[in-house]
Amino acid sequence: MVNRRWIMIGVAGFLALVLVLITWRWLFPPFPDEQHVVTLYAAHEEEFAALTKMIQNHCAGQLTPEAAAAASRIDRRMRIACDYDGTVRFILGVRGLMTIGPEQIIGLTYVPGDPERKGSVVTALGPHMQDVGNVYLRQVDNHWYVFTQNTD
Repeated sequence: MVNRRWIMIGVAGFLALVLVLITWRWLFPPFPDEQHVVTLYAAHEEEFAALTKMIQNHCAGQLTPEAAAAASRIDRRMRIACDYDGTVRFILGVRGLMTIGPEQIIGLTYVPGDPERKGSVVTALGPHMQDVGNVYLRQVDNHWYVFTQNTD
């Protein structure tokens, strides 16, 4: 007969493992693919447009509380960057170690001007786009692009 104590230890170990896996998934979510970004944009198109206007009006390196709340409603892990020319980047996924080695970034960007000045416009993003430093853009709407970039 199996000792009750060992059963309890086994159950506690299993529950601890499940908790670790859930925490890991929350801290390190899966890297989104191109279709996820397109679907997210389609579901929140108006919110992205309003957020872009807010950011362009206050592009000083920090989000206003209203912009931060709006971004959190779309995706709590989203990071935002703004360029001098009104381009706004919504970074939805980062894969790799930012301080040690190469990483890949994927997200959505609003480009008010010529997109060729921001990267190579392509019809589809793919794993073959591994050139370090290059930005690849796939248009999803007027001035809106899914982007990916590999850094070193």
